[in-house]
Amino acid sequence: MIPPVPRETLDANPKFAALVQQLSETVLDPFDASTRSTSSPNDALDQELRTHRAELAKTQILRQELEALTSRATGLSEELQETVDLLTSPFYRNLSDTDKLLLQDEFDELEDSLPIIGQHMSTSLQKSSLEIAQVAFPNEDPRKLEQRIEFLPAEIAHRLNTLQTRRASLIQKQMAVAQTCLEILDLYTTLTTHLRDLHTLKTTTLAAALSTKSTHLSLVASNMHLKLSILKHTALSAIYDPETVNALENYRMHLTDTSTRLVARQRVVEGELKKYKSAGSDMKAIVEKYGQVLRLVEAVGRDIKRLEAGR
Repeated sequence: MIPPVPRETLDANPKFAALVQQLSETVLDPFDASTRSTSSPNDALDQELRTHRAELAKTQILRQELEALTSRATGLSEELQETVDLLTSPFYRNLSDTDKLLLQDEFDELEDSLPIIGQHMSTSLQKSSLEIAQVAFPNEDPRKLEQRIEFLPAEIAHRLNTLQTRRASLIQKQMAVAQTCLEILDLYTTLTTHLRDLHTLKTTTLAAALSTKSTHLSLVASNMHLKLSILKHTALSAIYDPETVNALENYRMHLTDTSTRLVARQRVVEGELKKYKSAGSDMKAIVEKYGQVLRLVEAVGRDIKRLEAGR
């Protein structure tokens, strides 16, 4: 069969396309790539060729059956089996004619056993023919399969031609599928490139947008900080007028003076306390007595005031 050529190759090479067309339509058979006959038809020669092909096929079938005879047939003597094995062995076929004449005595019994051999081979061939007919005509009644055996050659030839035609069609479809796959691959490559470019563009644009947005937010934050500073100073100016500020300043000076005097008083008291502590336990007892006397004086004073009030 002529190998298929992609359509792109033929379109790109017109001369090569013309050559392929000439080979497939004129010179070669498109099914088996054999050379077409260029001579005038010769029915007698064609018939002779078909006869030789049929005889050759029969010879090959008989040889194959004879080679398998000893392994499948039963009822053959050991001598006959050995003779058949020798006759069909590669060793005997490779012998020269002189050597074959020397072994001719080994085949004397073979001629007398030809009917038995023919019967076994006929049975085997009949069985094989029925099996082939059963495969070729699966819906046929098994009892009528023997009648279909004679139609096997035509059926097999028809199926071979159909197989060749469908195989050629399948190859063409495979080429079409391969071409479609190439187109899909090219489209996929193009789409992948476009998607990569879009992704790169999107990434660049997004980064630029984020940078611009960050700058904008920074400026907005700075503006808000300045506005808040102005509002702070405005609020402070509204709360603390000049008079309030002067009053608070005077009060601060008063508190500072009071704090200074209290610190000085604390130092004096701490000095006196140190003196009392240095006097010992007697001074503590005197202080307690002094306290008791003061409390008695205060009590007497309260009694005098109460008596004067009662008059």
